[in-house]
Amino acid sequence: MNKGKSEEIRGFLEWLEGEIGAKIDDLQLKTKIKRYYRYDFDLLVEAVAKNKKKLKNG
Repeated sequence: MNKGKSEEIRGFLEWLEGEIGAKIDDLQLKTKIKRYYRYDFDLLVEAVAKNKKKLKNG
């Protein structure tokens, strides 16, 4: 994977952690979340939603 793509992925995941209020590594289905670029957007949403109890309110 090239440097630019890696930086973009890392940046998105850091942003996502800030938005959901939880570390990706603490979530179920973390591999699907970390590899979001391989899947449909709906799968990312479903993976995050399965962790509802671990996410911040709002």
